[in-house]
Amino acid sequence: MPRVKKSKANARLRRVKVEARTIIEGIAEGSLGPYIGYRGLYRLFCGSSGVHDDLREFFRIPGVEPDGLLRVDVAFRTMIRSLAKDWLVRHPTL
Repeated sequence: MPRVKKSKANARLRRVKVEARTIIEGIAEGSLGPYIGYRGLYRLFCGSSGVHDDLREFFRIPGVEPDGLLRVDVAFRTMIRSLAKDWLVRHPTL
């Protein structure tokens, strides 16, 4: 039985990582708004401990509280889009 549980957990983690990458690609390409994408990444970040290390940099932005005060302005949108592009370069495969 433990192998089945581990296999299911691995499959679930793979799905979450694919979803995170899809969101980040959407932000970087401009097909997904930075705020909507940021909230989607935060949902994954909170819901799956397996992606914490991969996504942590998005939630350590000075002055931005992902579950609190969040000012969505041009600077925020530019910063999130830039982070997404840089992340894709550093993580060619996730």
